[in-house]
Amino acid sequence: MEPLLSTAFDKTSDGIKRALIELISRERSFETVSITDICREAGIHRSTFYAHFSDKFELLSMCLLDIISIPERVTGKYADAVLYDRIFNLMKFVAANCTAHKSFLLVILEDGKYPAYYSQFVKTLEAQIGQLLGLLSVSFRQKGVLIDDNCVVFLGSALFGALLHWTKSGLPQDLDSYCASITGYVFSTLGIPPG
Repeated sequence: MEPLLSTAFDKTSDGIKRALIELISRERSFETVSITDICREAGIHRSTFYAHFSDKFELLSMCLLDIISIPERVTGKYADAVLYDRIFNLMKFVAANCTAHKSFLLVILEDGKYPAYYSQFVKTLEAQIGQLLGLLSVSFRQKGVLIDDNCVVFLGSALFGALLHWTKSGLPQDLDSYCASITGYVFSTLGIPPG
């Protein structure tokens, strides 16, 4: 019975997150969105909101984390793929997710408007890139490339720059070609053939 409760709890949390994302995208502001607005949009009572989140700031943090996190179901999907395909597909997943939430992210990442959330977005994205590189480091080692701290910083900066660019200006029409060129750039910089 516990998994059913967990699933219902997760579905309600997801609905609350979707409500905030929709409200911010529509209203173009975080300050003007109230708990009452979120509850109305999600179709829940205030007590249900507080059973899931302590306040709207925690909710916003969780929304940002969800948008740029790479779920285990996605990383696992490409676990047996060749290294190039793993990087390509994981980048494509994050880029598409950022673009799907572009209106929301543009409000939150607007220059100087919400510095704490911009900083949180940057730190979370850097952590996700670090996690991605950690998952890929075994594959890199198998190709004879050791990933040291400088390499992680370099790759993280390259991927982070691309993701911020995608978020602010949108994805190019041909996402596959764009992800392929960035993945190719990572490989050529490390001196690894893509195959």
